[in-house]
Amino acid sequence: MAAWRPGRISRPSISKPQGISQDSQLPYVIEPPDILLIDVVRSVPLPPYKIQPLDGLYIQATNTFPTDPIAGIYSVEPEGTVNLGLAYGIVRRSRSDARGSQGGHREST
Repeated sequence: MAAWRPGRISRPSISKPQGISQDSQLPYVIEPPDILLIDVVRSVPLPPYKIQPLDGLYIQATNTFPTDPIAGIYSVEPEGTVNLGLAYGIVRRSRSDARGSQGGHREST
């Protein structure tokens, strides 16, 4: 910092904040009205395993059309249906647990 001289204004040197600074910060306490967003990487539900709307189901079927295979993750719609595409239509679950997920019936689209 330069020494003060009459008739000259000196400014103190101010360092700019940098993201690579090693300064430690005080712990943050979560309080209202803070909003938290939590992404669950893997959640294991407890039995009985109920299929609910907006769940993702891995469905793999055999003896399908070669041009339209059924293999992948399909979303359960809010109405409880699964859309398998134009070739197969919409399937509605008659039961909502994973043990009975072998069956279902097809709706006309």
